[in-house]
Amino acid sequence: MRSTWKTLAAAVATALVAPQFANADDVEERFRQMQERMDQLEDQLAATNDQLEASTARVEEQERVIERAGLDDRSAASGLTRFLEMTEISGFIAASWNYNFNDPDASALGTQAPEGIASPAGTVNGWNSGALGLTAPLHSNPNTFQVDQLWFSLKKPVSEESRGGWGADIVFGSAADVANGWIWGWGDPANVGSLPHLFQAYVSYLAPIGSGIEIQAGRWETLLGAESFRQDRSFNITRGVVWSLQPVNHTGVLFSGDLGERLAWAVGVANQSGNTMADTDNSKTGIGQIKWHGDTTTLALNGMIGGDVPVPLPGAGNPGRSGVGRDSDYVGILDLVATWDPSDELSAWVNFDAIFTHGDGLPDNNVYAVAVAGHLVITEATGFSLRGEYVRGDDVFKGSGVFSGDMGLPTFAGATDIDLFSITGTFDHRLATNLTLRVEGRYDVAHLDGVPDMFFVAGEDPVDLPTIYRKEDQVLALVEVLYEF
Repeated sequence: MRSTWKTLAAAVATALVAPQFANADDVEERFRQMQERMDQLEDQLAATNDQLEASTARVEEQERVIERAGLDDRSAASGLTRFLEMTEISGFIAASWNYNFNDPDASALGTQAPEGIASPAGTVNGWNSGALGLTAPLHSNPNTFQVDQLWFSLKKPVSEESRGGWGADIVFGSAADVANGWIWGWGDPANVGSLPHLFQAYVSYLAPIGSGIEIQAGRWETLLGAESFRQDRSFNITRGVVWSLQPVNHTGVLFSGDLGERLAWAVGVANQSGNTMADTDNSKTGIGQIKWHGDTTTLALNGMIGGDVPVPLPGAGNPGRSGVGRDSDYVGILDLVATWDPSDELSAWVNFDAIFTHGDGLPDNNVYAVAVAGHLVITEATGFSLRGEYVRGDDVFKGSGVFSGDMGLPTFAGATDIDLFSITGTFDHRLATNLTLRVEGRYDVAHLDGVPDMFFVAGEDPVDLPTIYRKEDQVLALVEVLYEF
């Protein structure tokens, strides 16, 4: 009986386990077939890749042959694409009209000025600029329509990934005449406003020293001042008197970098204190800056000392009166700029300059100047800017020769010091995307020590040029349209 039960149990166990062994064999067979299929696919993929690599190599070799033969212009297209991808391109155009309420008649006053004095017919140091060429330096031709600036800017910035870079800014218009120092008699007056000015042109390199030191070689924008030569970066249409005392650009080498998150520095050496690529003596100009960046405030202390001093005052307003060929003259400028941007609706800055000059046959001028300006957003499309300035010049005229009797201007023969005040208000309104209309009123007044206060041109007097400066003040009205691209 016991044997029978054993036999029965064995039969039941066999019936239960045998199918399981059969299923295991099926699964193993399926895995084997899948492995074989995968091996076949890998072989096919390898063969396909070999064919693609061979085809690609043949195509590349054919393209090289075509390119060497000069039969394909795709390399030029790809080069242009790479250039455009790396380059930041921008610019703008600004045109204006101004009216001088002193109503100087340029035609009656003549078209040829005495030696050393700018012509009323040109766009440099015209009758709006006063006796020293300081007021409205970029809008000096009275009662005139003009193209202020047509600006093209190209820049390839440096970075840790691409340490080489460059930049170039080219400007046309009346501002280019000022920067080029165009004076009547130097060229064809038909070219006034048509010749370009190379505002910037430099190559740059980000040296892997510390957090990085950028080196710029060529022509670059000055470190000094709060206002910019660019028309689209200033609150007002006209530039201020303080801006007129400062250089615009330099030619040389500039080094710059950071000292932590909030401090930056720059130091450079240039040919001259003025805006030129030529060096007419053996002296060089040193320039430096230390700048602190806060959350809403920036403080910059700038300094410059160099040769070839413009007379009787240095700066952009006197481009044609630069001293040349003197090794012992110099101008020193201590420049402080503070900016404050507490919100998107309000921006403001303060600019203080102390200027000292010395040179062969030149007076030792001491000039102190301060300007304060702000811009307020009134509505989404409309804003208002206000700028106030004061300039004190000691011994400005003394011994300069420019305004003494031998130049035919005895009016200033006994003058020494000058006090110049200026206030400018500008409304701006966005007419359309990138298009802005600006309307401006400007008042300037000057007081001369030792002589009657006759600093600005008024009326008609074509013969007696020494008496054309017969008003102490001047009022200008301007309208400008500016389109940025």
